[in-house]
Amino acid sequence: TPQAGKTLTQTEKRTVDFCRIPKTRDQIVKKLDLNSHYVRLELLPRLVKEGRLRLTLPEKPKSPNQKYVTV
Repeated sequence: TPQAGKTLTQTEKRTVDFCRIPKTRDQIVKKLDLNSHYVRLELLPRLVKEGRLRLTLPEKPKSPNQKYVTV
């Protein structure tokens, strides 16, 4: 479950809202006009760890077919 009481930044909110339908990392970067390095190394890992997003292929986290979806 998402961490209780943690306030999301505007970027985190936009990402979680955008991923209601599963999206690839590239789709997230392009649609939200974000830095790819930041999305890959900071934003997505943090949202997954907090339980706000989940991987569609958890057994293959580095798969090119990986998508992220709102929990």
